[in-house]
Amino acid sequence: MKFKLRTLVAGAVVALTVFSCARQEMMTYTEAENTTLAAWVQKYAPNAEKYNDNMYIEWIERNTNPGPADSLVEVGDWVRVKYTVKTLAGSVVNTRDEQVARIEGTYTPFTHYSPQLVYMNDPNVTMLDGQYEALQKMRRGDIARLYLSSTYAYGPNGFGDDVGYGGQNKLQAQVPVIIDSFTLVDFEADPIITEQKAVDEWVFQNWGLEKKDTIKSNFYMQLLPPFPMQRDSIATKPDSVVQIYYVGRFLDGFVFDTNIDSVQERVYGRVVNQGPLAIPASDIVGDTITVIEGWKIALKNACYGDHIRTAFVSAYGYGIQGAAASSSSSSATSTDLSYYDYINYMYYMNAMYGGLGGYGGGYGGGYGYGGYGYGNYYNSYYDMLYYSNLYGSMGGGSSSTEDEELQDDGIVSTEIQPFEPLIFDIYILPAKGDAIEDSNEE
Repeated sequence: MKFKLRTLVAGAVVALTVFSCARQEMMTYTEAENTTLAAWVQKYAPNAEKYNDNMYIEWIERNTNPGPADSLVEVGDWVRVKYTVKTLAGSVVNTRDEQVARIEGTYTPFTHYSPQLVYMNDPNVTMLDGQYEALQKMRRGDIARLYLSSTYAYGPNGFGDDVGYGGQNKLQAQVPVIIDSFTLVDFEADPIITEQKAVDEWVFQNWGLEKKDTIKSNFYMQLLPPFPMQRDSIATKPDSVVQIYYVGRFLDGFVFDTNIDSVQERVYGRVVNQGPLAIPASDIVGDTITVIEGWKIALKNACYGDHIRTAFVSAYGYGIQGAAASSSSSSATSTDLSYYDYINYMYYMNAMYGGLGGYGGGYGGGYGYGGYGYGNYYNSYYDMLYYSNLYGSMGGGSSSTEDEELQDDGIVSTEIQPFEPLIFDIYILPAKGDAIEDSNEE
């Protein structure tokens, strides 16, 4: 009897052991990844706080004594963040830090290494889930290091960025990552107000102009010497071709686009966009040119030989969508980006202004800008430009003023972020036979 009992007990132990082994063998990939991440963090980042199985946060700098103005980020805010994405082995996959890019050997003069502007949607569709949840624990100036499972990072798709911000390596699918030096640079409820103020201050400091000097709401334009001896309007020669050189800059002076050889050599180290931009005069006169609205306004009453400089808010440029960086060697497509931009736009408009149709009234009335005509301007212009043009005829746009741009293999064009004010110097060549006055003879 004792022998039979021992046999039964032994059999039960074996069965339990087999069952236990079977359970270990049946561990899902997600469970195994989370277990591995936990062990890695325990060994290499013991000071990191566990948020959940998918995320650990290690604070580098944190405001531990916040004042009344030091609020936490909330859903509905626009955040400006800098970061570097690494694998657990330390390989850089993506960075918004110029110094990191230079060390990695991935720096490109076409890339504007500035904080990324992202909207805090609900639900989140614009950033990594780990970034989204960490931001809601952060105040302006906080810096953290995030350890994320692939569930909170790039998931089954992995990540590879070959259009400026990429590192030496692409990220494989279902791999944990480190978001290093994740910095909340700034955040705001309405970036439209922020960019309007930035443009007004920049123009006043650099050009000495005030808001009363705008030719349209938040649109500054000046005609500079040397002046044509005879100012022939483009409209007077509709059968000719208008040739234009230009330089496009951000407010911090970064050159994001130009076709002037000397400027390209100085900024990019080589010429990548050759010759003047040629536009049929009839397209300018007939308002059928495929350029941003700021250019249409600048060229509308221009003359041959004019040197025009402009500064304007994103409503006249690339709006809430911006323009993604691109490369002739890039394998990425704009489909997902366009989708996210559209979702971003819809959520923002509904959250801030009660839908697409309510923008003008809510903005003009709510902020007291009726005296500037902002109500009618924004109600019609933002709906038309941001939605119809950017998602219709402009088809996602390009960082160049024209749909086509001469690029060599591997040349990267500059990303233009949402709500990015622009500055342009536009040089219209004289018509054949025209002369230019000396710049001292005005």
